[in-house]
Amino acid sequence: QKALHHLQHPLALIPNLSLGGISPDDPSVQQVLNHVDGVLNEAGFTNFGDGYLNDGDWLQAIQFIEAVQQQDKPFYIINQFPSVSRAQIQWALASYLMAKEHASALYISTVQGYGGSSFYSEYDAQIGSPNGPMYEAQGVYLRQYGNGLSLVNPSATYNYTVTLDSQHHYIDLYGHSIGQTLTLAPESGMVLLTNSK
Repeated sequence: QKALHHLQHPLALIPNLSLGGISPDDPSVQQVLNHVDGVLNEAGFTNFGDGYLNDGDWLQAIQFIEAVQQQDKPFYIINQFPSVSRAQIQWALASYLMAKEHASALYISTVQGYGGSSFYSEYDAQIGSPNGPMYEAQGVYLRQYGNGLSLVNPSATYNYTVTLDSQHHYIDLYGHSIGQTLTLAPESGMVLLTNSK
């Protein structure tokens, strides 16, 4: 890192770093973070395209993204899928929004589908800024935004039905109206936009 910073045209050191089951609070993780300028995580919420992170592994990934940004360092997360569907985009985007602050970026692609444009219309969602941190309720994780709500069920086994705030009318990112209850299947996420009644 020091050598890169002292080049005539300084460069940043941003490793491709996944925790692999190590806690974000582990001293070895902090030692690494002290000597990098940001983190790229190619494993994403999809374990390099081999399946979704779930339960404690998912929560640990969120904590890691938060920990890096709390040090004013950027976090870049890649989510790879064998093929990209709306449900998969929702999983990656909703999970990302749980930990997004002002120093993060999301990339979604097919497995090793790098080098081309992978823009999805869902990226244009005008959800606003977060109203606070992620929280757990009704069996799932939620995060309120100024113009919407992100929900994730990281459980590998359980469905959860969530009762939404009756003060808002919710639509999904495809313009479909959402009622006052919503069932999230295992390893699923949704991003909703709101309009006050």
